[in-house]
Amino acid sequence: MDNILKFFFSLRGRIPRETYVDAWAALLAAEIAMTWLVSFLYLTVMWSSDGGKYIFPIYAVWIAFTAIVYASQTILAAHRLHVLGRSGLWAVLAPLATVLSLLAWRVLDEEMEDHWAAYTGPGQDSLGLGAGLMLLAGAAFFVGQLIYLFIGLLEDRAPARHGNG
Repeated sequence: MDNILKFFFSLRGRIPRETYVDAWAALLAAEIAMTWLVSFLYLTVMWSSDGGKYIFPIYAVWIAFTAIVYASQTILAAHRLHVLGRSGLWAVLAPLATVLSLLAWRVLDEEMEDHWAAYTGPGQDSLGLGAGLMLLAGAAFFVGQLIYLFIGLLEDRAPARHGNG
């Protein structure tokens, strides 16, 4: 267990491409599974008579889990970037892109919610508009994942040679 924690959370070391992609895929699968579980729990408690009091703990666990996954993915990406001869700080772009995407979604969501009637005329179906917002919210989480994947798929850089040869 100590080796797993060091692998995902240590700031030292380098990671070959294959190992990085495997770890990225495992973390992405864990994040997707947790999101499905949270969605299922959310729907289950919302249908119960006193389900409202459980919403905050469910979301808190989900946000904490997602933060841990993103932290470990960012650390792994930093290790991978070191192999590529780049600064590990570039790995921060992935969670930053996700946060900015979620903020943009939230602004659009609030705008739509406040002025829903302006976007759908009388007799028009507004389901497509809501579905579009939900797709945008889902895509926000994958923006960062695509950046992490891109980092993992880059070719390894040959080590620099030092000396007078």
